[in-house]
Amino acid sequence: MQLTPDLLSTTMLWLAWALTLPVVAFALAASGLGRLAEDRVGLHLLAGSVVALIMLWTLRAHVGEGPGLHVLGVTTVTLLLGPARAVLATLAAEIVVGFLAGTPTAIAASWLVVGLVPLLVTESIRRLVWRRFPRDPFVFLFGCAFFGSALALTASYGLGFALIGGVSEPGGIWTGAIPSLPAFLLMVGFSEGFINGAVVTMVLVLRPAWLIGYSRDYERPGPA
Repeated sequence: MQLTPDLLSTTMLWLAWALTLPVVAFALAASGLGRLAEDRVGLHLLAGSVVALIMLWTLRAHVGEGPGLHVLGVTTVTLLLGPARAVLATLAAEIVVGFLAGTPTAIAASWLVVGLVPLLVTESIRRLVWRRFPRDPFVFLFGCAFFGSALALTASYGLGFALIGGVSEPGGIWTGAIPSLPAFLLMVGFSEGFINGAVVTMVLVLRPAWLIGYSRDYERPGPA
């Protein structure tokens, strides 16, 4: 969901930047970017994730006069890179998408919706699955990739709708376009889960070491 400045107040736009900057500073400190020169695989995964997100987020559909809707793919990126580098990858992609769309002032607000929220949901579910369920690849795929990405998109869109107020307000921009919000979220959540689940399954089968969210936990004893 790509937000535009006309959908948000100036206060909300500034508040979004105020929330974004400390998160990015923390991610920079925790990401270990200085080690990428010696980690060619990690560098390629980071760069490839940014490019993939830009492609996904520029292919969006508009419903009525609201923001653009698109596949997130954040769950896959988080499981590949880990949360710290995923923060940087999603923000880099959102900066490019925001400038291409001509909405640079809404970059932070859009990133909080399409980047940070689904990232936090994904990482929370990964930790929950690791601690509470059998440590099995199929459990990881279903819990983190399929279910996790569906829930991440639902949370992302839920926040986006709450910010623009288009669902609750009579005559809002989404009232006529989306008559049943739960059915809509179920539909797009299933699509998001299927796409992310398929990609993560392929990576887990062919290159399991690339999945930081899997290799750092499921290939060693003890909780995360």
